[in-house]
Amino acid sequence: MRRQIACAAALLAFGTVLTGGGVAAADSAGSSGQVATKGAFKCEEWGRTGVTDRRTAVHVGLSSSSKVVGYLAKGERVKAYYRCTNSAGNIWYEITGDVENSPRFIWSGNV
Repeated sequence: MRRQIACAAALLAFGTVLTGGGVAAADSAGSSGQVATKGAFKCEEWGRTGVTDRRTAVHVGLSSSSKVVGYLAKGERVKAYYRCTNSAGNIWYEITGDVENSPRFIWSGNV
């Protein structure tokens, strides 16, 4: 059975590619699959490692206008757990692997 996870920035399913909204809000712990979404995106499991080629902002969402919560230094090694494409067609990487509680994204152009 596929288990869907709702989080503040992405809607993903284990082992699958899924399309959904850029901001998801779950009802009762997200277990029922009922999710309200805004904005389109598509994410897939990625599991690859790269190195930042410049100082890189870490965002809470899949957009350069989403809140920045920190920075990675140039030359820092980072693992991308998920590869996500937002509604504008830009590719972002989810770097925490914890999509339920604290997803964080970096733009692919910096890796």
